[in-house]
Amino acid sequence: MDGFKTKYSGGKSSPIGSPGGAVANQNMKARLKSVKIGTWNARSLFASGKLENVVKEMSRLSINILGISDVRWPGSGKCGTNNGVFYYSGIDDPNHRYGVGVIIDKATNASVQSFTPYSERVMMLQIKTCTGHLNIIQIYAPTADLEEVEVEEFYAELETIIASTKKSDVTIVMGDFNAKVGKDKVEAHTGGYGLDFEKAFDKVRHGVMYRLLDNKGIDAGDIKIISNLYWGQKAAARIENQLTEEIEIRRGPLISAMYCNYFAILAKQLMHAG
Repeated sequence: MDGFKTKYSGGKSSPIGSPGGAVANQNMKARLKSVKIGTWNARSLFASGKLENVVKEMSRLSINILGISDVRWPGSGKCGTNNGVFYYSGIDDPNHRYGVGVIIDKATNASVQSFTPYSERVMMLQIKTCTGHLNIIQIYAPTADLEEVEVEEFYAELETIIASTKKSDVTIVMGDFNAKVGKDKVEAHTGGYGLDFEKAFDKVRHGVMYRLLDNKGIDAGDIKIISNLYWGQKAAARIENQLTEEIEIRRGPLISAMYCNYFAILAKQLMHAG
């Protein structure tokens, strides 16, 4: 876990949590059999009572690990909840912008090995499992209207923190990649306020994603199959039984039925390895 520096480490602690930096948990006796993992853009947890409401919803849905985007808490650290711990990574900004966090229940928290609050857009929890490590990386990507340098910085942070993990680890990157919602609809899939095909994919960096797959030991042939799904592709929306003009997709998220199924199989193989 060492070998790289976080963007925000040490320094002044937040009034609502402990100081940032890597936080180790010595109690790793608990062994996880199965966990339910989710992610949600909470549109700020800064308001009084908001964290408590999220924890109640998490309990109602029996979620063990819940990633949060747009936390808007200052600083980085952790604090207790009614039935677990909230780890968060933010920035000391008077406007309370951005921030990521992960809420984890008490039983699962017993297996947390380390916490790395990298920046206000990237953090990682490493959890000890029976077969190795599970890395939960929670992200909050920049929106399309922000400067290009901020987008490049985010993907550099993501690439750096993933590079700190081992190929034998199970690594989950989750959060809000800020795809755009527009008025395009796809029959039987999305309604009148589905994806904006012209803007949905304009900030996703394919090159970075492919490098990350290669660094995690994914077969080059499989990466080629995935890349062919997204380079030079075009999309059209069906509106009232008529197709719109095709729009070229120059950049897109690595999401498809094939992609998800592939990594479901890969995750099972990693969990049973060793």
